[in-house]
Amino acid sequence: MTSGRKIAFLGILLGVMLVLSLAEGMLPPILPPFGRIGLPNIIILYCLQCVGSREAGMMVLLKAGFAFITRGAVAATLSLCGGLLAFGCLLLLLLLTKKRASLVALGVIGAVAHNIGQLAAFSLWANTNVFPAYLPVMLITGVLTGFATGTVFRLTLPFLQRLGILSR
Repeated sequence: MTSGRKIAFLGILLGVMLVLSLAEGMLPPILPPFGRIGLPNIIILYCLQCVGSREAGMMVLLKAGFAFITRGAVAATLSLCGGLLAFGCLLLLLLLTKKRASLVALGVIGAVAHNIGQLAAFSLWANTNVFPAYLPVMLITGVLTGFATGTVFRLTLPFLQRLGILSR
């Protein structure tokens, strides 16, 4: 893929990620307070698997920037802390498994790590010790939402392959 096509493709992925984020914000709360399903993380998983780790890292940073613009500094900080921890854990998992980890496992690990990163950042920001009390809830939520996003990614990947829009 030429650099111009790649930039355009990444712009489309960014747009899809931002639309998923906005749509997710319109859903009624079904998770613990402030909990979200994590639909935009499907795009980050896609980038990690099919585009490249550098591009996936950029998506994490851009997602945090979008959170800053639409929801403020606290949301951006939580998004950044959760996103960076999840990104690091996913990179490590892909490295250890030689990129053969299941897509659902990637979704679960990413979501659990994201929740831990956000909970740790919130505990520091609020200067409170909610981490031990809220951790079990966030772990269960992470497993459920990660399973959902990993499954959606696993189910949509064959369609993307048939369309021929995978860049690797």
